[in-house]
Amino acid sequence: MTSVVSPHSGGMPISDHLAPSGRSGPAPIRLLLVEDNPVDARLITIYLKQGLRAAHVLTECAYLDEALRLVCETAFDAIILDLSLPDCSGYTTFTRMWEAASEIPIVILTGTEDESIALQAIQAGAQDYLPKGSLTSTALGRTIRYGIERRALQKDVVARDRQLLMAHKLESLGQLSAGIAHEINTPLQFIGDNLQFISDQIAPLLETMAAYARVVEAHRDAQPDSPL
Repeated sequence: MTSVVSPHSGGMPISDHLAPSGRSGPAPIRLLLVEDNPVDARLITIYLKQGLRAAHVLTECAYLDEALRLVCETAFDAIILDLSLPDCSGYTTFTRMWEAASEIPIVILTGTEDESIALQAIQAGAQDYLPKGSLTSTALGRTIRYGIERRALQKDVVARDRQLLMAHKLESLGQLSAGIAHEINTPLQFIGDNLQFISDQIAPLLETMAAYARVVEAHRDAQPDSPL
């Protein structure tokens, strides 16, 4: 089930408040709630309205397999995950969701008996965990907002790191190209310098040979019958 909630709609699901005619605003936060207890699910829906204080689209399901299908179809901003579901329970619930949606902040809902598992999940990458017994609208809203902001910052850091890495690679490539050009230019310069030296040394010899040829030719013209 998917419901769209506006911060000014009194907490009731609506369909048209987010896109008034002729106006556009911030995109609603897209949330996935994976909870099989209808009472808990209803309470979380109310807490989201009170604590999130932002337009959001809430998609609800009670089975992990359905949730895994949904994360493949929809770009959610955050996932609220109960660890005890009809088709999966405990730490495996988190690991299967994490494998499918590691780029999405996952907030875990736990009972008292699940807290050690929740801590293990946080160490593995979960955003945070909230005990159901002490859940409040403020804590739920703050945790989701923080998770979304934190993930956005992480993406920015990754993007900047990639840009820096690319810049470093381009700089290294430029240095390599300059080195190759230097290695090519050095022997070419050596060859050019030596060719100039040879040319400078041969020029007088060629002039001498030309002068000798002129003398021989002049002598032959003066004495045509005398063998050289």
